Amino acid sequence: EGVLVVALVAEPSYQLSDGTQADGFTQDFVRLFAKKLGVPVRFHIAADASELAELALQGRVHLAAFLDAGPATKELSFSVTLGTRPLWVVQHSELVGPQSLAELDGREIHAPIGSAATQALLALAPDVQPKVIEVRDHNEMEILRWLNEDRIALAAVDELHLRLAANLYPEL
Repeated sequence: EGVLVVALVAEPSYQLSDGTQADGFTQDFVRLFAKKLGVPVRFHIAADASELAELALQGRVHLAAFLDAGPATKELSFSVTLGTRPLWVVQHSELVGPQSLAELDGREIHAPIGSAATQALLALAPDVQPKVIEVRDHNEMEILRWLNEDRIALAAVDELHLRLAANLYPEL
């Protein structure tokens, strides 16, 4: 009897109407998938997208959820995309922000190392070259907290994290 081993980067959890805590959409989805296969599932929570890629490349997991295809992961096989998460560059709402991608040129933008947001920003080159600060060992919610605390000026995250942060930090 096998075990399905799945790696993912922690995502926001949520509370159900009955007061119980859910671990996030991805873990719930994978649990249902494993149940359908008739096998137990074990999760490995990666610190960031870079570690997620390492786990998959080393063959330590069967699946890596929300791992983006890129130069570092070209040796892997990818399924058809089950869903996407739009990406955002975020700042305080009281500031006048970039109105176009060209206005990101030279701007310092913090994003989790190896994340889809990081890859998307780096892919803008050579036309637009933001100064991407790849943050290791801190997730999107921590980066958005830094933004709220005025420790950084811009952050690049996916829409899931932005929507959750909007509830905690309405100034973003």
